[in-house]
Amino acid sequence: GALVEAGSFIDRFRLANPDPSLLTQLMLMYECVADPLAASWRAKVRTNAVGVLLAGKALSVAALQHECAEGAFRAILDEPGTSRRDRWGAFLGLQGILVATGRNHEALELIDSVAVRIGSARSLFVMNTIAGAKMEDQAGELDSFAKEYFGHRYEKLTRAEPLWVLAGWNQHLDNTTVVKQLAGALSTLALESNSRRDHILAAGLAAQAALPDTSTAIARLRAIPSDNSTDLAWKFGSALPPERLLLARLLLAGGQWRESLLAASVSDHPQPVMFLPYLPQSLVIRLTAAEALGDTKAADVFRGRLERLYRDDLLAGPP
Repeated sequence: GALVEAGSFIDRFRLANPDPSLLTQLMLMYECVADPLAASWRAKVRTNAVGVLLAGKALSVAALQHECAEGAFRAILDEPGTSRRDRWGAFLGLQGILVATGRNHEALELIDSVAVRIGSARSLFVMNTIAGAKMEDQAGELDSFAKEYFGHRYEKLTRAEPLWVLAGWNQHLDNTTVVKQLAGALSTLALESNSRRDHILAAGLAAQAALPDTSTAIARLRAIPSDNSTDLAWKFGSALPPERLLLARLLLAGGQWRESLLAASVSDHPQPVMFLPYLPQSLVIRLTAAEALGDTKAADVFRGRLERLYRDDLLAGPP
């Protein structure tokens, strides 16, 4: 089957004298998929933490091998000698898997433990709430802190990503006036910084601010430029996961089934780790669209993927 083919590919790859670290990464992935209980993540972390992180990242794509990815990420976090950068990547991957598989309490504990040292981790309370996780209380506490520190309308906050996160929280609360005000502030900030990433965040927020005008929102969401920078894999906002999910939802609500299914499929993209928390909701959208199209084969695939994430709680109806 697939494992035999993978093993044959690795054998051919080895004959080409590849980069040893890449070969190690592939072997770790193959070993875990073949037998998750036999994976030697902990033994490899001490000598090749980056390889373990990249293997975990690759295995986490679309959460298709989430058990193996979780093992890799936990091994990095459990090893005291790993670098802060590797630990941050493993943290983002692990919390994404925990949210995707409905383990809200574990995700909360993990984020809390990291936020003590890295305050920006608290932004995940907002992003995960938008993705459907039960973290409203923690997101509300972050918002209260931001208002106390930066002003009632965050007027003292001059960094793009935190503004975008807080605007997302206000969008979640239907505070449309605040969202429009923050969209204007972020647009001005992007013009001043002339940063491509700031412009992308501003474009995403401008699309959200267009609601309830769904036609304008959809047009703006479709026009958002892509971020091809190295930040795409690990940054909170580079891939705009809330906006990608919003576009799929608006298309679904408008009966544009094929377009909605295609828009929701972006959550399977191999780069942004921040797509993981949004994956279950994207699968529900795809399942609903496939059923509306009468595509029972695709619907069964999406239903099966939700079941493998232990998300039967999302199979009751459309998002």
